[in-house]
Amino acid sequence: MTVIADQIIDWRSQLAALDPYLKGLGGVVHIRLGQDSPGSAFARALRSAMRTGIWPYPWSAVQIDYGDPNTHYISEIVSQIRTSTGLQFPKPDIPGSEVSVDIGTDIKARGNVTIQDISVVVGTDRETPTVLAANIDELCTALQDHMTNHRVALIFMNSHQYARRELTYIRRFLWEGKLESLIEHGLLVLDFSNPQSAADTDLWPPDPCLAIDLQDKYDENSRASAAEDIAKLARDNGFAQSTEEAKGFAEGILMTSYNIRDMYARLGLCIAARG
Repeated sequence: MTVIADQIIDWRSQLAALDPYLKGLGGVVHIRLGQDSPGSAFARALRSAMRTGIWPYPWSAVQIDYGDPNTHYISEIVSQIRTSTGLQFPKPDIPGSEVSVDIGTDIKARGNVTIQDISVVVGTDRETPTVLAANIDELCTALQDHMTNHRVALIFMNSHQYARRELTYIRRFLWEGKLESLIEHGLLVLDFSNPQSAADTDLWPPDPCLAIDLQDKYDENSRASAAEDIAKLARDNGFAQSTEEAKGFAEGILMTSYNIRDMYARLGLCIAARG
């Protein structure tokens, strides 16, 4: 079954601009969104290109989204990067301070005192600053080794939704001197955000090597490319039996769509209806 979200419809100019990075160059890329920009559609198409394209290095793409409970906090982001890349590294050995617990001392009472069924649990917080810093250090070491023959893309989706405090933590604890140092080893950071809605663009995203404005509507050239791609999709999946029928199908989709996001939605409905 065709998954419309994975289809690369147009995106020619964007993928051409990203080509050096897809071939292994590390860097920070801003994908600047407007109110109706098809950020999710482009991110899905980009992940599909990384997964299916023939590149000098195999790719792992990690999507970090404020709306995803698995990537809301720094500790969760670290865990998600580790899971998505398949990295294996030991948990850091963090020495803890000795805890002394006294029960029933210095009791003054007139009569016998009985103490029974006492349960004492002494635990540690896995997200303490010391533990978190050690986990990040271990992650960066493992990533650097991994990227000798692989590439990793961190895709920050809608980072403008993070509050200033959270962006400060990401910048201070995860980026500066940590992930930042891996850019020269091939780490690719793609930030999808709306600068007009961001809490503080001085905090995040980091300064870019490349910035791409993701438009919400096709221009003349990109519309022609989209029509070509939709027509090919129609032929390849049996939705059209001839070239002319495929062109008509593509034109119908584009003419009834008021922007790119709507085009993906309408195309998905058509494909689902045909079955």
